[in-house]
Amino acid sequence: MTPKVTIITITHNREVLLKQTIDSVISQTYQDFEYLIIDDGSNDNTEQVVKSFNYPKIKYSKRKKSKKMSELRNHSILEARGKYIALLDSDDLWLPDKLRSHIEVMEAKSEVGYSFSNTFLLKNNISIRPDYFIKTKKSHLVRSFFLEVLSFQRPLHPGSNLIIRRKCLEEIGFLDESLKYGIYDFSIRLSQRCIGAFVNEKLVKIRRHNSNLTLGIKKTEHIDEYIYTLNNLFKKRLISPKLYKNKIGLAFFKKADLLKALNDRSNARKFYLKSIKVDPLNINSVKTIGKLIFQTYFI
Repeated sequence: MTPKVTIITITHNREVLLKQTIDSVISQTYQDFEYLIIDDGSNDNTEQVVKSFNYPKIKYSKRKKSKKMSELRNHSILEARGKYIALLDSDDLWLPDKLRSHIEVMEAKSEVGYSFSNTFLLKNNISIRPDYFIKTKKSHLVRSFFLEVLSFQRPLHPGSNLIIRRKCLEEIGFLDESLKYGIYDFSIRLSQRCIGAFVNEKLVKIRRHNSNLTLGIKKTEHIDEYIYTLNNLFKKRLISPKLYKNKIGLAFFKKADLLKALNDRSNARKFYLKSIKVDPLNINSVKTIGKLIFQTYFI
């Protein structure tokens, strides 16, 4: 029988974290799913960990190490049989009602192309704070979330939070394989073309740890892909010049902050200046570039 949901997890050398991720999937109160685990060339005990579950819904495949998460996700989506596609990073966790809460809303409202929820942020398996996408008293919201998703500041966490209707996925296309990750570009295109459902529950645990793909220099790569997406939207006249100016200025500022944290002051200054050039009234950029110049020449 064809499963209602296909869950996709891409992993590489995360045997300990992956075990807990699999446990969170097996513990779902909604069980009409298949679970595709794609091993991106691990050289630890990942295969043994997955096979130790002996769980019939799991389909494990091991591939040669790839440099592009976007390609791996696209190959997995092509293999998926479900009406809905759910993404789950191998270092994150779902609460038991994650699938049930989403599928109930999406089955009841055929216009919904994707859904997502609020999350918890964890460090060393300890909750440091809830991460709210939207604060509302309503149990769920169904509308366009394009403007919210377009903001890089919004904690959508697309790699572990999105559940997507296959029909919507086929309409917008898969991940852009010219990009290394492609997930931010994908979620922005998704929200631009499809109606979304926000499930007002904290249903995902996003774990912060030393091996996070999104730490340090890898996080600047995500911002580069975000900037790439903004430029494409603007070239296609899908966003206004005013909106583009606001978002690209914030993106330059965010990248400058990350470069500064990595002690790359030269490139940090370049991006603070880019932010000021786009938005001369960005007082944060003006203040920070002033401090960097002072530190360079007087300290």
